[in-house]
Amino acid sequence: MNILFLNMRGTLGGAMESLSFLADGLARKGHRVYLLCRKDSLLHKKMENIWDTQVRLVSIGKERWWNFGLIQKIARLIRDRQIEIVNAQEGYSLRLIILIKICYRIHAILLDTRRHIPRNPIWKTWFYTRWIDHHIGVSKEVKEVLVRKKYPPHKIEVILNGTPPEKYQIPKKEIDLESLRKKHNLKKQTPILGCVAVMKEQMQILKALPYFPDEVVLIFVGISETPSLKKLCHQASKGKRVIYVGPVSNPETLRYLCLFDVKILASTGEGLSQALLESMALGTPVVATDQAGNRSLIRHGENGLLFPNDDHKTMAKQVNQLLSDTSFRKRIIQAGKKTALIDFSVEKTLSAHETLFKRLIQKRG
Repeated sequence: MNILFLNMRGTLGGAMESLSFLADGLARKGHRVYLLCRKDSLLHKKMENIWDTQVRLVSIGKERWWNFGLIQKIARLIRDRQIEIVNAQEGYSLRLIILIKICYRIHAILLDTRRHIPRNPIWKTWFYTRWIDHHIGVSKEVKEVLVRKKYPPHKIEVILNGTPPEKYQIPKKEIDLESLRKKHNLKKQTPILGCVAVMKEQMQILKALPYFPDEVVLIFVGISETPSLKKLCHQASKGKRVIYVGPVSNPETLRYLCLFDVKILASTGEGLSQALLESMALGTPVVATDQAGNRSLIRHGENGLLFPNDDHKTMAKQVNQLLSDTSFRKRIIQAGKKTALIDFSVEKTLSAHETLFKRLIQKRG
């Protein structure tokens, strides 16, 4: 198969990690895979650093999705390379491929992947479903929302996010938790709670601070301190330390996840969180909101814990249980590793994409 993935934003969060695994994995299976992204993006740099990848990078500048020169370039690529599958990975790319289809009537099958709970208004449904052949949701919760927004159920495929086991075979010298502790002035016995995410309702975690043990340190990876966060932290911290690390590379993210005693995710819009998968694979127990795609990943009390949205007291109670109950913590960790490394293996994700793409091509004839 000849496949083109598009991501015009290219910021390297969990969604882009998933895309890089997908593109590289399908290329290794013998498919001709193209990945279009901005040359200055973190996604582009990541794919360049996979030295033996067979993915063909299509570089673009800072063009907008309505740029006519860009539309022509991609239409020509689809025609000349006989692309059969075009898969948009975010909103700009989705609108771009629709414009290409309108302007050039390309024969390729168009798909969009929804990695987060969709929030677009219902009036956009007709426009998207009129031009897009099929939609991929990374969890059943994503599909449920799309159906409520009047997307045709038969045009929606659920393909769960996966993660590659080899990603977590990290040499101990590369993890080097002592250097992280030294960097942040943390004692070895200090309980560390962490959240790895862009801005996703971290205020819920700050509200829970008064109910955590006094010696706890909270680390936010992926965001910097804002005036509103600073104000809430001042009101709620009760003297506890809160550290803002800001955006970091994925290898550095994995180091922080190994440092955490508990990983907390307070987001309500996850399709299926790559950060939760990474935490579980590395043996860090997870606590997350009982919302959206978190329900597809976490079985409450078995491989992680779920708390009602905006119930920071319950969140704190669950975190404290993981910190204090050693046998319970071990059971959660063991089940979490199985979930991430076996149940959500990237090989299952690759096979599901292959099956869907082949079926759509055969149906198109």
